Order: sequence, then structure tokens, then C-alpha cells
Amino acid sequence: MWDADTGKPVGQPLSADTQAVNSVAFSPDRHRVVSASDDGQLRLWPAPPSDEWVKLLCDKLSTNMTHAQWDQWVSPNIGYIKACSGLPDPPNS
Repeated sequence: MWDADTGKPVGQPLSADTQAVNSVAFSPDRHRVVSASDDGQLRLWPAPPSDEWVKLLCDKLSTNMTHAQWDQWVSPNIGYIKACSGLPDPPNS
């Protein structure tokens, strides 16, 4: 997996797939990643530590997310948190 802005890898490569990976999803608890590849296999992986994800996210924001952004970008099924303690609250939150 890569950071789309920088092209730098995030975590360790998912290297057991024998053919092209065409789908990746995160578990609701953010602790696992599942990949689906052209060989018809689903593989379950441990996700990178959450502190890596939080840092990547917070480095891209100028304020904490609004509730609507959280629902769209993270999940409506995961309770809202102010993930970036060093950032101000969003306007009209």
C-alpha cells in the first residue's frame, strides 16, 4: 500500500498474492486488511499500526475532520473522534 500523495509505501508489502490484486478493504476495527486477487483468493493481513495511519491523516489536514467528513472518509460505523490532537476543531462542527 502507498500514500497516494507521496508515492511512499505505508507498512510492509502484501507479498503473498500470486496475481494482480484488484481489491483491498479494511476491517471495521481497522486492525486488518483483506486483499482479493485475480487468482481468486482472499487474503487477510494485519494493518499497519494505527499511529502510522493517524500521522499520515493528520499531516494532510489543517483542522480536525467534521462529523460529515468522518462518516465519508473513515466510516459512519466508527464513532467520531478528534483524531488530530494538535489541530483545531473544524469550523461549524
